[in-house]
Amino acid sequence: MDFTNNLIKNDQSLKDALNQLNKVPDSLTLFVLDQSNSLIGTLTDGDIRRALLSDVKSDQTLSHFMNKTFKYLSSKDSNLDKIREYRSKGVKLLPWLDSEMKILKVIDISKKRSLLPLDAIIMAGGIGSRLRPQ
Repeated sequence: MDFTNNLIKNDQSLKDALNQLNKVPDSLTLFVLDQSNSLIGTLTDGDIRRALLSDVKSDQTLSHFMNKTFKYLSSKDSNLDKIREYRSKGVKLLPWLDSEMKILKVIDISKKRSLLPLDAIIMAGGIGSRLRPQ
């Protein structure tokens, strides 16, 4: 999944975030990065609505109203129960992060049914009669 349109820097404004959200109409989620490209927060259309209702100025940076307690998977911990929990809470996009909080990939768990760590699939069938010794 290409998630480059979902990325935004934390020093950008509310207006910049609204323009960026128009580029991702399906997910309506942005991943807020710091200067070293580490994930420091998320931003949804709901976060922006709440910011506007609390009189946040349109030129304020995203750091003032982004969600800093976001859900993610780490490269060490890809627990299936955690994915089920996030899906049940309505999380659509789930970032997979390395130890430096850099995004490795983004998974759309609303569409993806399985996240098995497979490098290969072996398809087998039949009774194996050709594999018997002669």
